Amino acid sequence: DCGDNSDEIGCPDLKGNCDFENGTCTWSNSKTDKFDWIHHTGFTLSGLTGPNYDHTYGNRSGHYVYIETSAPRVSGDYADFMSASYPATTDKSCHIRFYYHMFGNHVANVTLYAQSQTTKTLSQLWSMSGNQDNIWHRADVTVVSSDQYNFVFRGVRGSGYQGDIALDDITLTPTCLTGNVNCPGQFACVTVKQCVATSARCDGTPDCSDGSDEVGCPTTAPTNVPTGGTVGPTSPPTPCPANCDFESGRCAFKDDLNADFTFTLDRAGTPSFQ
Repeated sequence: DCGDNSDEIGCPDLKGNCDFENGTCTWSNSKTDKFDWIHHTGFTLSGLTGPNYDHTYGNRSGHYVYIETSAPRVSGDYADFMSASYPATTDKSCHIRFYYHMFGNHVANVTLYAQSQTTKTLSQLWSMSGNQDNIWHRADVTVVSSDQYNFVFRGVRGSGYQGDIALDDITLTPTCLTGNVNCPGQFACVTVKQCVATSARCDGTPDCSDGSDEVGCPTTAPTNVPTGGTVGPTSPPTPCPANCDFESGRCAFKDDLNADFTFTLDRAGTPSFQ
């Protein structure tokens, strides 16, 4: 949103984000369409169409992807550019943002779809048609899909060669990676939309990406984990001697007297430099 892009500098490298400076990231061309999107820099191959420079840097050293609509392409040919898969999302918290360039007398259209991973059907999320002048435009699209899905950008060739369409600087909100999750019969992670088996709660290994399945259980294991991400034992907790955070000693751990040396209970740094 800042004119110098500083509000997007240093952000997490989320799956799907791509400025195309080092390839196409997690995006790829379909194997079932008519032709491909091209990773490119500078002018496109045809005159009076396409961008002269990328959006990221605003010069001819920067990269973007585009469809080249010169021969042998014919009217109606299309090229699909596909993302990795994402979990279902219905609460309208997931957004995909990108820049598009559509300049030329023969520009047809580009459409963004969510493709169901189960049925492979395409649901339209956004579309733009016709000549949009020789500038980059920003789109911010709300994503709704009741099934696990992947994104598909479909660029269509118009009536002539002056119909190049380009994309650059694709970003997704972090909620696109977590979706909105219902966890019947499972443990719901606290700060991320993720389900894990109830048996994973306090098993000594973080299974939730936020580690919430191991929070609050340093020395005991719950006897009952209700659905919904909360722990409420219905009977006194059973001691679990293998659990230990070493804040109050070694718990049930002890050194092997037959070993060559022993572990040291310590805090702060070790005595060795570097």
